[in-house]
Amino acid sequence: MKATDVLGCAGAVIAIFLATSWIPLIGPLISLTPLPFLFYASKSGRLQGALNVAFSLLIIGLIAGLLGQPQIVFLFIEFGLVGLVLAELFRQELSFGHTMLWGTVMILVFGVVALYLFSPPDKTSPLELFLEITRGQIKEISRAIEQKTPDKETVRQINELLRIMTKVIEQIYPALMVMGTTLMVWANVMVAKVLFRKAGLKYPDFGALNRWSAPVSMVWITIAAGFASFFPDEGIKFLAINLLIVLAAIYTWQGLMIMMFFFNQYRISTWILSGVCLLIFFQPYLLLVLALAGLFDQWIDFRKLRPPAVKDPEDDLE
Repeated sequence: MKATDVLGCAGAVIAIFLATSWIPLIGPLISLTPLPFLFYASKSGRLQGALNVAFSLLIIGLIAGLLGQPQIVFLFIEFGLVGLVLAELFRQELSFGHTMLWGTVMILVFGVVALYLFSPPDKTSPLELFLEITRGQIKEISRAIEQKTPDKETVRQINELLRIMTKVIEQIYPALMVMGTTLMVWANVMVAKVLFRKAGLKYPDFGALNRWSAPVSMVWITIAAGFASFFPDEGIKFLAINLLIVLAAIYTWQGLMIMMFFFNQYRISTWILSGVCLLIFFQPYLLLVLALAGLFDQWIDFRKLRPPAVKDPEDDLE
């Protein structure tokens, strides 16, 4: 284990974290904080890479303690785990879908276990604890707005909007947790491709991502969840709605891959592609179009990726 690797890992993690904290415009890039852990965990092999991550976390923990913010150590431990998990999945050379699936599952399991360990002794469930944290953050936003906005009518309207937002989050927060974790895993997998190739490290061959498609059997899960969302039982309805949201996100991604496939096939300009992606960002109903395209691709096969069915010669004799 090289001291330069440990210091480089710890320094890069701290730099990304501080940059995203101080510059609001790049705040979403905090999801890339696990990237240095992934890089150094892959660079030196399984054991040495794990030691690099462990000693980097020790340095970060000492710095956090000196700054009087030991509570953020848990966040860095989670980032470190993301890096270690992805490094191991890269070594296994799984498909893109399986890398995303197992990366997301393992991080979610770790998060739920950690919430159990750090939850108060009143037996609050991990999801309820997450919800309480989210409610507290929304209340902090509301108080900050009240202090900075003199117009009471504007404050009332914003508070009403925040109240509606809180109610919506209470209904779909499990799906938000799953999609947020998946987005973090995806961002690190994608950016790691550039970093690994520049450093000469082995990166898994995921093939052409624009040919990716969800398992055909997932259609039946979608149909079952759709019917279950009409059940009178609130618990079943709650689970079905959250499952539908996650499945819709997967089909939206497949729809996006279909679009990228045809853009690549017909060599459409990158500028046009950028404009279409920007339009999708500002017109949410286009996400519904992509989700439907991904769903119906299970039957229509827009990209003609599946081999044609072989006709049995005996059928002609009947």
